[in-house]
Amino acid sequence: MDQELKAVTVAIAAGVVVKKERVAGDVDGVEVVVSRLMFQYLDLTIHMSRQAVHDLVSALNDNQQSIIITANIDVHSTHVDFSQHGRRILYTPNAGGPSIMSEALSAEIMDRILGIRRLFTECEVQYNKAKPKAMTDYACHLSLKGGGGLGVSVTRAMVHRGRLTSKAARRLVTKKAKGILKSTDAVLNCSFQRQVLHIWVPNGSDSAIVRRACSKLSPSLKSNTIFLITTVNMSNVFSA
Repeated sequence: MDQELKAVTVAIAAGVVVKKERVAGDVDGVEVVVSRLMFQYLDLTIHMSRQAVHDLVSALNDNQQSIIITANIDVHSTHVDFSQHGRRILYTPNAGGPSIMSEALSAEIMDRILGIRRLFTECEVQYNKAKPKAMTDYACHLSLKGGGGLGVSVTRAMVHRGRLTSKAARRLVTKKAKGILKSTDAVLNCSFQRQVLHIWVPNGSDSAIVRRACSKLSPSLKSNTIFLITTVNMSNVFSA
């Protein structure tokens, strides 16, 4: 690991609880112990494996790398203590749609994990009107990256009746991945060269289905997108 990446990884992990979990079974006769990081706050806890955090930071340092990351968000109450970035999205009119809570919580999680230095709301991101229309939900400059731009498209993998199917998950991530390529190509004022596709899911089973769907995308559709799949126990993420 290069020194810059090591320093960033250490900085992210500072003040974070490390929990070691023993996984059933073994590998080559050795019991597997997985280190998980818990970003603990009064209002919520973010659970990620140590490897996922490392892979995320590594991908942010490599503009050509696409990666799939999973995390679990445990919200302790109905109230989230939003930062200025989350509040801006929550209280600023967007381009339409009922997903304002999922977008605000997305920005909040990104800020708590990586640190947002500057945020552009959906309507502040400008595009070349001559190119095919597709919009990202917000864009940000990360403190961690020293000014690098990052677009974030937020979606929710959910069904109103029955269970999420592999077909529905493939259709969703394919549509969103295509939109990301279009908006990244057309953006004018934020200079992001890549995006995060942040996918909210209500449970671990759906997370696994979405992860498989993302992994089966063609390399051209994956491009250099970071796929962040987060399970959350907050019902209004899926209704507001």
